[in-house]
Amino acid sequence: DNQGVVQLAHGQKDTSRSGHFRRPQVYVEDLVGQGFIWLDRTETDFNPADIFTKQVEPAKKFGYLRDVIMGIQPDMYLSASVKDMLNGREPSGTNVLLREMRQVQDAAP
Repeated sequence: DNQGVVQLAHGQKDTSRSGHFRRPQVYVEDLVGQGFIWLDRTETDFNPADIFTKQVEPAKKFGYLRDVIMGIQPDMYLSASVKDMLNGREPSGTNVLLREMRQVQDAAP
């Protein structure tokens, strides 16, 4: 579930079942905290990873995701939050993660 991954990367979720990848998780949390990367939720209709984890219906959606993965139809999904940031606006909705990231960046020397 990509929402869980976003929460893990931002340090908002820790489960007993995530201990086996704690070291990479801390690394990603650090990159997010420093502002090097930003993780956001990808809608299921645009998530290429779904082709490996779910039965993708209809065939048109499967073809689209396959083409994105293979580079035939390069496409970049932009969430509403990212679109807002690119347009110089505050991200839509309550985006606690972004506010926390900005606070960390502002506090950095």
